[in-house]
Amino acid sequence: MWLKAYGQEKTFRQQYIERIAASFPTGQVENWSICRTLFAQARVALDYQPSENTQMLVKAKEVRERRLGKDDVATLSSTSLLALVFRDRGLWKEAEKLEVQVLETSKAELGADHPSTLTSMNNLASTYRNQ
Repeated sequence: MWLKAYGQEKTFRQQYIERIAASFPTGQVENWSICRTLFAQARVALDYQPSENTQMLVKAKEVRERRLGKDDVATLSSTSLLALVFRDRGLWKEAEKLEVQVLETSKAELGADHPSTLTSMNNLASTYRNQ
């Protein structure tokens, strides 16, 4: 109520969403207990609409790059999601750039036959098909 009265509600909601996005790990088995803990907070965040001028995926990607590094699996996941959003919006060059980056890093870090690498390859192929 106080935040609403002083016009700060949207700002703090946005910060909440950004922190949840940055904290949420990948869905690997070893992270399930953390995912369960954060799930309730993530569900609350689903009800909040982001401000139109904020790209949450861009921010999540940037935070993960800073905290975990560009080659981390969680960072690659954020980058891949951002590329999918670009592709869905018809921004194929932007999507292609990110998908090539994800594919090359996945090959180097996980190997060419890893399921995540193959998914990245499929995503890039879909973008090429759309182009």
